[in-house]
Amino acid sequence: MGLNERYLREWLYGIVLSGYLEFDITTREAWLSPQQEQVLVQEGGRFAQFGTFKLLNSALLPYEKLLSVFRAGGGVGFEDYPPALWEALDHTGCSC
Repeated sequence: MGLNERYLREWLYGIVLSGYLEFDITTREAWLSPQQEQVLVQEGGRFAQFGTFKLLNSALLPYEKLLSVFRAGGGVGFEDYPPALWEALDHTGCSC
């Protein structure tokens, strides 16, 4: 994949320290617990948050328009959001 090993390792350690991964210091192996897997990996499940990160990013893409609406009133239309927002919403397990 052409990734810089040092940066990848530092990112991994940060994720471990944040509690998103389990880590064995002697073998230097990282893994997801079954509970973490339900939230972070499994799509469409009751606890699935697979698309949440993409959803949050996509929700803020019409940032300038959102600021304008908060200042002057009005609204932001569905068409102002990228298709990635709706795809991410599908991955969250949301049934709305």
